[in-house]
Amino acid sequence: MRTSAAHALLESLKSVGVDYVFCNPGSDFAPVIEELATGPTGDFPQFLTVADERLAPALAHGYYLASGDMAAMMVHVNVGLANAVMGLINARSDDIPMFVLAGRTPLSTGDRTGARDSPIQYGQEMYDQGAL
Repeated sequence: MRTSAAHALLESLKSVGVDYVFCNPGSDFAPVIEELATGPTGDFPQFLTVADERLAPALAHGYYLASGDMAAMMVHVNVGLANAVMGLINARSDDIPMFVLAGRTPLSTGDRTGARDSPIQYGQEMYDQGAL
């Protein structure tokens, strides 16, 4: 059986104790969304969709305070992460562990597998998203 990178990511999150992922995903998480949509065949965390990126770190923060267990958050590239940053700063100030997933715009165009043909990706490229 062939395992995708998304499948391995989801199983890895669960294997380190992440039971919940609070997410506001975008098109940059297509492989993860497809893996979840095809019916999980592994032991995956539960994904809870939130209406705004600012909620994702706040919910992961609160989940840790209530349960003592680390949660993960997943947000869209660029403005998604920018909207979540204040919540991440709050979590860091309180020493709250949190696994953060932020997308990346596709780097390929044309006929390659996973390539995109929409011009929106270029406006969303941050070049150094980790610095944010």
